[in-house]
Amino acid sequence: NDAKLVSAALQRSLPLLQEGPTSVPFVCRYRVDLIQPLSTPQIHELCDRLVAFKSLDTLRNRVLEKLPPEMEELRRRVETSYQRTELEDIFAPYKPPSKGSLEDRIRNEHPELLNVVDMFWNDSTCQRRLVKKLHPREAAVVLLANRIAAHRATTDAVLENVRRHCRVQTKQVSTTKVDNKPNGNRPKRDASNKYTIYHDFSGSLEHIRDHQVLAIRRGVAQKSLRLSYDIDGDRVESLVRRCLVDSGVLANGNSHHESIWKEAIHDAWSRLLRRRCTARLWTEKSQMAEQRSIQVFCDNLYKALLQPPIQPRPVLALDPGFQAGIKCALLDQHGQLLSFDKAEYQDKVFPSSLTTVSFLPNREAG
Repeated sequence: NDAKLVSAALQRSLPLLQEGPTSVPFVCRYRVDLIQPLSTPQIHELCDRLVAFKSLDTLRNRVLEKLPPEMEELRRRVETSYQRTELEDIFAPYKPPSKGSLEDRIRNEHPELLNVVDMFWNDSTCQRRLVKKLHPREAAVVLLANRIAAHRATTDAVLENVRRHCRVQTKQVSTTKVDNKPNGNRPKRDASNKYTIYHDFSGSLEHIRDHQVLAIRRGVAQKSLRLSYDIDGDRVESLVRRCLVDSGVLANGNSHHESIWKEAIHDAWSRLLRRRCTARLWTEKSQMAEQRSIQVFCDNLYKALLQPPIQPRPVLALDPGFQAGIKCALLDQHGQLLSFDKAEYQDKVFPSSLTTVSFLPNREAG
């Protein structure tokens, strides 16, 4: 019955939220009879998900408009995908170059080169004849690299290879500053001290733990850590070449145009595929870590709330902290606050091991 009530409330609430977040206060105040039994936080979350779904649906329609009708498998993949990064990767080959970009300048300065590159890419039998027409060479390498990065089989293989072999590395970023105000020559405390274990960290992207992902994200956001990725570029470039040979784009064993393909493969990996793959994988890893951490918190809170009540005795509650001190609250057997105070470390010296501190006595009890 509860599930049916919630489902009916969702169906009634969705039409009211079509205008976006601005409609939430009005709905929660004047449409309570329609949204019950949903609460205000649930309506906010429902509105956020509705906005995200609309944005994703708009991108999906743009991708479907660009895809040829005969690419049924890729169109089916777009229709069933709910990841924005995946849709953006599929849309990348069909997205027009932005004004002023490298490819846009080449199209304007060397328009005759586009047809030559297309024939060179589509027909491996005439590559030996066309290689002399790929001039200027730097522009031809850029156009070939863009086509390699848009090749679906190649990008999928590279993404899977990076997922299995990429290592995440973090380094410390020094943020110690000196206050220039009068009597302020003492350096500020470096916020990166709480990320000490990540000052020289290295771990596999596939097996890194959720709490490590979230800690690294916080450190990078606070500019205390620098995030980098360790990937064997030679291995990936060899994989790209094998994919092109298997798909018939590159003729195996032909040395007449091997150098230009080698340059194009290197440019595709270093300029396009490396950043695209690492950004997508790290985003997916971060989203999964957030979802699992929320679920773990909910499970722990559920278990804590279902614990039997403690025996009738006073309780000392502690909220530990190094900067602001340890907040201490003394409660009686009924949960009423008896006393509250804060204990600080002497001379702001933070201990490296457990320290015994003396808390205030129960003033009410003498």
